[in-house]
Amino acid sequence: MEKVGIILAAGKGTRMRSIYNDSAKVCFKIFDHALIEYVVDSLNQAGISSLITIVGHKKEEIISLLNNKSQYVEQLEQKGTGHAIMCTLDLLKKDDVAIIVCGDTPLLSSETIKSLLDYHLNNNCDATILEADVDNPFGYGRLVKDGSKLLKIVEEKDASIDEKKIQTINTGVYVINTNALLKYIPKLTNNNAQKEYYLTQLFELMIADSNKVECFKSVVRNEFLGVNDRVQLANALKVIQQRINEKHMRNGVTIVDPLTTYIGKDVCIGNDTIIYPNSHIYGKSIIGANCKLGPNVYIDNSIFQDCVIIKNEVVENKHLNIQAKK
Repeated sequence: MEKVGIILAAGKGTRMRSIYNDSAKVCFKIFDHALIEYVVDSLNQAGISSLITIVGHKKEEIISLLNNKSQYVEQLEQKGTGHAIMCTLDLLKKDDVAIIVCGDTPLLSSETIKSLLDYHLNNNCDATILEADVDNPFGYGRLVKDGSKLLKIVEEKDASIDEKKIQTINTGVYVINTNALLKYIPKLTNNNAQKEYYLTQLFELMIADSNKVECFKSVVRNEFLGVNDRVQLANALKVIQQRINEKHMRNGVTIVDPLTTYIGKDVCIGNDTIIYPNSHIYGKSIIGANCKLGPNVYIDNSIFQDCVIIKNEVVENKHLNIQAKK
């Protein structure tokens, strides 16, 4: 059995309101990595190396970015998430398991992906849905249940007044056995307000045939949130900034002002290094132990040995092995 990651990345991202930078939404960056790169890294770290990315708008940009990290299929028309998965069927094999995620969810962690997969496999599920409880469920599909039993998923625009009051939502992250995808995806219909093929109808069909469809609750608040506009992009950046800074601080790095310190996800920093306010460190930079960086530094793709001191400077693509700028 192989674990296959399917990434939905065909959307146009019109709410990003881009005029001059006509990028695919999933290629907008947080620090020096595109949104979809965070998703790919989380899938890889969870043990999923076989990926299928569904592309559409600006497909060349996405394919150039990810290169040989994924296979690709093109969704020529935007007819819903179910239609997107229809495009992948020729690449799927029976008796595998697929995890389906959106390419604009950079906060989704490898730990959550692995926990979801483990739950699915350990409980012999045919499909497992990542669910979450939120204060404001507007815009999300609601999980309609009878006690703990899932009955259906209803989208916001198709929900009744009572269904809209439900606060348990569908995060859009699923683990589904590929034999179920191959059997039920061709049976989807577009009898809904949007005239689209909803992937969520798949679960109703599976439940009607007595397949085991269960829900697994997300324990990390808001990590399932997608980035649809510049406000959400900034909010996601803050979460990632906090995660990265806390990781370095717990590993023995002093960050004087975490709110004004920005460190890329591939940066390595040694113990007892002190980073002062308004510092930016990106790329595959490696910072030795007992260094002093900042205030007001910009460092990109540079390597510093131990005990280097840098402040008020832009340093790019350099290898420094002596003390500097005391």
